[in-house]
Amino acid sequence: MNLGAVEKAPAFKLKNMKGKWVTLSQKIEKHFVILDFWASFCGPCKKELPGLNKIDKKYDDINVLAVCTDRPRTQNKATAFIKSNRFTFETLFDSKGKVRKLFNVVDIPHTVIIAPNGEIISVHTGYKRGDEKHLLEAIEKWKKSHK
Repeated sequence: MNLGAVEKAPAFKLKNMKGKWVTLSQKIEKHFVILDFWASFCGPCKKELPGLNKIDKKYDDINVLAVCTDRPRTQNKATAFIKSNRFTFETLFDSKGKVRKLFNVVDIPHTVIIAPNGEIISVHTGYKRGDEKHLLEAIEKWKKSHK
């Protein structure tokens, strides 16, 4: 779903798998951010992550941030899944749901694309094979309209 009105992404900070704080502002400077909310128990989420990892590896101007919504007691499962698949995108933990609330996430997977100027350019819930293509199309469309 594309948003009609320009909406700025709310600022946030979360810890990554190494326990270091990461802010949206750190990741957005001159980059698009694909913010993907997921959980280790979510089958469609797990199917979506390999495609997001390919995007993260291939495009220098796109940062994928996988925001895990697992509770603290299941974060080890999420970490093991990320490591076993050798995903290179940055994984953040939102166990208290604060960032999830900021972005009005009800169902997962929930993907938000944020432009380098902080504008939310696309929001998508769910996953079907090929959704990665639509994410890239949304970014290209934004780039063309902001030359």
